Amino acid sequence: MESLTVAVEGRVGKEMLDKFELMLDGWTHGSEHYLAVFGCYETSAGHRYPLLSLAPIVVDASGRFDADNPYGCFGGIPTVGFGKDLSNCLFLVGDNCAVNMRLARLMGVPLVGCASHLLNLAVRTLLDPHEKELEQVQSLIKRLRALTLATKLRLKTPLRPKLRQQTQWGSTYAILARYFELREFISADDEELAYLLPSPAANRKSKALLVMGQLCAHNFGLHVSARVRGSVVCLNLD
Repeated sequence: MESLTVAVEGRVGKEMLDKFELMLDGWTHGSEHYLAVFGCYETSAGHRYPLLSLAPIVVDASGRFDADNPYGCFGGIPTVGFGKDLSNCLFLVGDNCAVNMRLARLMGVPLVGCASHLLNLAVRTLLDPHEKELEQVQSLIKRLRALTLATKLRLKTPLRPKLRQQTQWGSTYAILARYFELREFISADDEELAYLLPSPAANRKSKALLVMGQLCAHNFGLHVSARVRGSVVCLNLD
């Protein structure tokens, strides 16, 4: 495995340009924060985004997590294994959070806001008015995943409950879609579930949110399809 790592790093290092960009993505699990660092550069074959590092970041003695920690964590990544100098990084791509902003200042490079993060913020604003109904559905779905209730449900349908993940806004619509698919198999007479079942009014609001999400996804798909068709036409004209 170590030999394979060295071989892959060597190949990426040869392909990677002397001038490059870095893209950051973070994930927190419990008390640990993980930082993924991707290299960004262009070759004759197209854009490349190899994963350079994925490692946990340990907070300092005071329990603080700030930009100096990730800076020290990935500062040597381009040099060690890839043969590149961090000073040749042209800009960072990441969420517009305080840590990343300070990190960019420490490195003396611009911070390009992540489009995915901006989209998540927009979706978060859209979902906030429906948070009460979403929490009700989430509580019910969690209960349905308990061993006894999951066994009962399995006897009625092969469908499995889906949970909502805070970092994946698409899961909000997935949990609503699955909830409405499972409704006919959920008995209102079940004492373990009766107090968790959303009211008819809450169901109407959740249904409206689900339909709105499906329409947005459909319109987005048409927009992307049109962009792709436009690109193909341009290529053919050239």
